[in-house]
Amino acid sequence: MKRRIVHNFVITFVTVFLLLGFGALNNCQPTSGTVFAKEQAVKGIKLHITGKHTRKFTVVTNSAGKATVSGRIQGDKRVFFKQYKGGYKKFSVRANKKGHFKKVIKLQKAVNKVAYAIDSNKVNKLIKKHPRKYVSKTIVHLTIKRSSASQASQKAASQASSSAKAASIVV
Repeated sequence: MKRRIVHNFVITFVTVFLLLGFGALNNCQPTSGTVFAKEQAVKGIKLHITGKHTRKFTVVTNSAGKATVSGRIQGDKRVFFKQYKGGYKKFSVRANKKGHFKKVIKLQKAVNKVAYAIDSNKVNKLIKKHPRKYVSKTIVHLTIKRSSASQASQKAASQASSSAKAASIVV
């Protein structure tokens, strides 16, 4: 009889503990010591590239392999470019007093396509410093493709130079 009372007490205690424990999990609030952190967008900074409000777009180069990227930024004085396809270059461009900026990008001879993530310099620094706390709403993805005319002229030039080398070797 005594054994049954102890057994029932233990089962009741465990059941109550489990019910209270699972109830407390649902009401859990993240504290400063927890890993959970809500990401928030950095406010007050706006970025528009060449007047487009879309976040992804493509630009085709001219026959020389150059593309001009321009736009306007509000809330920052610098625009940060980070290349993630076709290389790993990083650079920033300074905007004028009204927030307008312009950058001419020339593709290297061996590359036909590059992609950049364009963002505010302030936002980029904040995200780098606090990656779990902030996200960017200003980021724009830009792809620059070599025009078909510049690809054809590049092929012709390389074929001409290779045939000239072959002719010099034969003579």
